[in-house]
Amino acid sequence: MPPLAVGIGAVVASAWVGGAVLGATIAGVTIGLAGAAFIGGLAGAAVSMIGSALIGFPSEPGISEYAQGALLNRAGNVEPIPVIYGSRRVGGCRVFMGARGDNNEYLDIVMAVCEGTISNFHTVYFNDIPSTDARFENLHDIRKYWGTDDQAADSLLVSNQPDWTTNHRLRGVAYLGIWLKWDQNTFSGGLPAITVDTDGQKIFDPRDSTTKFSNNPALCIRDYLTNTRYGRGIPADMIDDDYFQSAANYCDENVTVGGVVQKRYTCDGIIDVDGDAMANMNNLLSSCRGMLVFSGGRYRLIIDKPGVATFAFTENNITGSWNISLGTKKNMFNRIRGRFFNPEKSWAMDIAVVDSADLRAQDNGVVLEKQIDLPFTANINTTKQITTINLNQSRQQIVCQFTAFLAGLRCEVGDVVTITHSTPGWSAKKFRVLDISLKNDDEVIVAAREYADSVYDFGTIAASDSAPDTNLPDLSTAKPPTGLTAAEEIYHTTNEFVTKLNVSWTPPADAFVSSYDVEYKLASVSDWTYATNTKASFAIIEFLAPGAYDIRVRSINTILVPSIWAILNNVSIIGVGMIADPTNYQETITNPGMGDVYVGEDIIHPTHY
Repeated sequence: MPPLAVGIGAVVASAWVGGAVLGATIAGVTIGLAGAAFIGGLAGAAVSMIGSALIGFPSEPGISEYAQGALLNRAGNVEPIPVIYGSRRVGGCRVFMGARGDNNEYLDIVMAVCEGTISNFHTVYFNDIPSTDARFENLHDIRKYWGTDDQAADSLLVSNQPDWTTNHRLRGVAYLGIWLKWDQNTFSGGLPAITVDTDGQKIFDPRDSTTKFSNNPALCIRDYLTNTRYGRGIPADMIDDDYFQSAANYCDENVTVGGVVQKRYTCDGIIDVDGDAMANMNNLLSSCRGMLVFSGGRYRLIIDKPGVATFAFTENNITGSWNISLGTKKNMFNRIRGRFFNPEKSWAMDIAVVDSADLRAQDNGVVLEKQIDLPFTANINTTKQITTINLNQSRQQIVCQFTAFLAGLRCEVGDVVTITHSTPGWSAKKFRVLDISLKNDDEVIVAAREYADSVYDFGTIAASDSAPDTNLPDLSTAKPPTGLTAAEEIYHTTNEFVTKLNVSWTPPADAFVSSYDVEYKLASVSDWTYATNTKASFAIIEFLAPGAYDIRVRSINTILVPSIWAILNNVSIIGVGMIADPTNYQETITNPGMGDVYVGEDIIHPTHY
């Protein structure tokens, strides 16, 4: 696979500032008002790239359709298999389903989730409800495979499904083997949506030469660059690990954001392997405000962070040919909305807003708003941290390009430098180098962007309630009934005495409960017998033989979600046969009253025992 840099060369304008649409030449200085399309070489000049920021902040990351639909279940054998970096909840692709059992009550499912080898599968969910919930007891089984290259076929599938053989190993694919047992109440809506909390790829860490799970952005970016299966396949000797290790250490540093001490940057997201490689890399870089730099024949990762000036450009080493972009309000903001995937909201897409009243006051009260996507950020505080830095940096828009003597090669792409020159009127003004190219006359072309230490001060970000409370009902659970009681009753019909069990309960404080399931069993056995489903708060179980019984009742809500069972143990049934002379319990009623029930010429007058 060719290196990522092929076809990019020294052009970085699209990644940093856009194109200049309006400009003028004043005293030999070309001044643009909107961008810097001139970066990457002077018109007509023969140049050779020395170093270039290939891609990176503040370019425009995006959330792919695949990532937006990551919680959905798909079906087929040609669907792309994603790569998961860090932790995410995802659905999967059903690559096999087969029924079995005397009445086809069991369904075997093979759910391919992602590329292996991953670190772990955690909780599996059926319709967003943990599979460990009591309602799914004895109705499922889950086997987990991490996607190793030597994994064996699932033995249960091999035994139960003739179409699944020992050759169906799914090597390199992390997947779930699941069987579900049909239950009308539990799976009344049909096949449930299945999702799983996943710790993704095990990746190489050059700091200790180990391969393990990590959500460090620098290590995830390195893995995507070098991986020959799903990445760019760049040889390891083209990776400058000194820079990647330094970036990894910076990402791992603790910061306090929103009152929480946490790692500075983490990377938790999904790579669409069928998507554009540059877009994938750009999205990964967004998680740490990184720049991918190609310099000296090697790839470097540079984090956009505070720096100390390493070189001074002055009139002694600048030869001229200035191009300056001043920027416009189109790229200046006082409010930024950052979109990210929020684990506190079941990994749904969420928005964190950073708003500056001070900057808006400078803009005469006009709201200058922008939305950015952070597809590999999964923390609301980190999202606010990144968007705050973006907000600050939008006020540092000057981009310049000039030629200098070979002394300019003492600095590198990503370095902070100072520029002192009378033409633009700058005195030790700080810039960050974006690009360095060598001309054929032993001069260099330097492109740089305005720099300020204050950009990286994200200030005091208020703690956020990332999952605020709501008054809307949660229909994924139903409250169980309480106060379960049961009493035996013997009554006389036309021809005989009959025993029955009157069961009653207190309805839960849940307006969405619509009915109740009632079941019973002898206390000495394990299998329950279905009695009835009723909308009332009582039920009658008839024709029970003498013995000790267990009774259970559960609520069913309007979308057929059941509650846990309310259970009453060891209810004693005496039965008619245990009464010495049942006729002694029949009453002669000479004055029938209200509530007496007539059957033919007999009056049934219930008596409780």
